Order: sequence, then C-alpha cells, then structure tokens
Amino acid sequence: AVNLVERKAINRLSHFRYAYLHATSHGANGGKKGQGIGSSDGSSRDAQKNQHHIFAKPLALTKLAHFLMDMHRSNNKWTGTRALPLVLLAEKPQSHTYLVIGFEYP
Repeated sequence: AVNLVERKAINRLSHFRYAYLHATSHGANGGKKGQGIGSSDGSSRDAQKNQHHIFAKPLALTKLAHFLMDMHRSNNKWTGTRALPLVLLAEKPQSHTYLVIGFEYP
C-alpha cells in the first residue's frame, strides 16, 4: 500500500481512482534470489509457475482497498468532493488475467 502511494501509482479520473498491481517484478511473490528469469537452471520456470500473487485473491485485494481508503480519509485527502470510488486491478500470472475490485465508502 505504501509503495502505491510513494510511486503515485493511484491514478485519478473524473469518476473514480484506479491502480494496477503487477506480479512481474524481480523477487516478487515471495521469490528467492536466484529464481528470477535469468537463472540458468530449469527450476526457476517451475518456481514461477507455483508462485501466487498475494493480491490475486479477492479478500486480500479488498483489504488493501479498505486500507488505502482508510489511510487517505484519515489524512483528509479523499473526503468531501474528492471522495471517489477506488478500483484495483491485480495481475493473476497463472491465468494471464486480472482480478478487478471496486471499493467505495458509504
């Protein structure tokens, strides 16, 4: 969550905010050093197939959205007329799809 805020990866449109969560960075998903794309042994391919992106699970992605909304509302950034729904898209590498959730405070 902090990484999204620091990188300013949450984009604002006229009716909602959105952010992409990618699982392609080196060492992501709990990977260990040496299991990257450039490894010489075949075990890296097997390890990449078995890795699970934590935010490819609906409950985890919803909790992240809730945390982001709480954080920005407590700082009075996303309140009043600036209160917009948040849409998060998380990459699911196994199926080459994205999980999409929308989150709005009442």
